[in-house]
Amino acid sequence: MRKIAVVSLFSIFLLASVTFAQENSRPDFKETNITTVAPDQVIDGDFFARGEIVEIAGTINGDLYAAGERIVVNGTVNGDVLAAGGIIQINGEVLQNIRVAGGEVLINGTIGRNATVISGDLSINPNAHLKGNLVAVGGNTLLGGPIDGDAHLITGKMYRGPQAIIYGKLDEVAMPLNTGEINAGLKAVLTFLAILSFISLLITGLLFVHFFPNFNRRATQILQKTPLKTFFVGLITLIAMPFIIIALFVSLVGLPLGFIVSVLFPVLLYFAPIVSLYCVGKLLLSKTKKKLHDGLIFVTGLVCVTLVMILPFISFFVFFFVVVFGLGAFVIASKELYQTVERKK
Repeated sequence: MRKIAVVSLFSIFLLASVTFAQENSRPDFKETNITTVAPDQVIDGDFFARGEIVEIAGTINGDLYAAGERIVVNGTVNGDVLAAGGIIQINGEVLQNIRVAGGEVLINGTIGRNATVISGDLSINPNAHLKGNLVAVGGNTLLGGPIDGDAHLITGKMYRGPQAIIYGKLDEVAMPLNTGEINAGLKAVLTFLAILSFISLLITGLLFVHFFPNFNRRATQILQKTPLKTFFVGLITLIAMPFIIIALFVSLVGLPLGFIVSVLFPVLLYFAPIVSLYCVGKLLLSKTKKKLHDGLIFVTGLVCVTLVMILPFISFFVFFFVVVFGLGAFVIASKELYQTVERKK
């Protein structure tokens, strides 16, 4: 858990440094209706592209981040490809992973590692070669080329050509077509996700209160002493942060920071309820005279809130207040921690 926190903080520092660095150390950005990398052009570092049409014919020695109506990769990407668009074509070579979402995704080239695809239609043509695993969710899936790893598919229809050799295992889940099957499947999925979420939050919370006991207790103390202030800080953060992320994406300078903040904010939202749940557990066990373990206090709060959230009419409001109060306490405690570190410098 501590390692994850250190890596996250380092990532923010790194992206901020890249944003305000000199031109020779800053990623390349282009924002036009047609964004191109010429066949003889070499980009050293990550490349961020937006436009109606994005054409990559040259070489990118880093990751490619692309968004547009039509994205075509004819060149070489010596990193990952993360793309979202109407039509996405991978005709060249990607040495690492691709993670793409689009209406139509066509793969004609070589993927060095894994491919994760969400699409209406996915076509892996005979000239393509996927050297890792395939995870795909979509309406129609055409497998025409070889896959060296496993293929995990959730699809309405799958077509498999004679050259589509899958050297690993094939897992195919057909999308249900009638309403009854959809409702039953959705109910089963939601139940599974609820159980998984409970177990995940239980483990994460126990690790958090164990490795960060002082921070957790201080955040809880803030929530107990200034609940109104904590609520409004959490509410303002919850409302304002999406607009801040959008503003970062719109501005060229803030685009890389926008990517990292858009990833870290959901992580913060996931950790924030831990403080609220710990506070609930502490209030419930406040009459107990003997000293209790932090883990027991957290589990008590988690179980109590989970049981209350079973009630259909108040579950949303309970969840909302747990997140907002926890988020506010997290933000205020983090600010205090930052100020303490600054004073010691």
